[in-house]
Amino acid sequence: ENPQDLNYEVLLSDRGKEGKYKSIYSGEALSCRIEDLRPGTEYFVCVSARLDQAVGCPSLPAPFLTPPCKPDAPPAPKLASRTRNSISLKWLAAADNGSHIDHYVVEWETNGAWTEIAKSKSKHALIPKLQPATKYTFRLAAVNQFGKSDFSPVVWYQTCDSPPPQPLPPSLSQA
Repeated sequence: ENPQDLNYEVLLSDRGKEGKYKSIYSGEALSCRIEDLRPGTEYFVCVSARLDQAVGCPSLPAPFLTPPCKPDAPPAPKLASRTRNSISLKWLAAADNGSHIDHYVVEWETNGAWTEIAKSKSKHALIPKLQPATKYTFRLAAVNQFGKSDFSPVVWYQTCDSPPPQPLPPSLSQA
């Protein structure tokens, strides 16, 4: 038979050598480009040949690792709690893209400029020394050894208002 009559099927797994494989290419070409891979992920690829209706056994899986990169932008921080003088924020982890997240950076906006106000190795931060009944605008980024992520969507939260003053004692207007 003529080698040009062969068709090839390329199979890819991100679940380990023994994991489930999915077909990502079928055709006559001797090479193909694999797209939409996740950073910092180990993949396995194998190929099988087909001639008419006869399909050969797949090759042994060949492993490869995509390079890691900076994290994805984290989701917007949520309000965990608030008082008159503080706001506590919490958030879900950002995708680390193959390199452990070292810390998160919380910024707030004042006078049109963003300023870092907290670094946290965990997924929460307490912002103290705030003014009562005041709106504050926050955003969040994740940092790993490859850099800082894009920022989360911007959110705003307001501190609690001061309690009202104590009322005058009741007085009897009619007995």
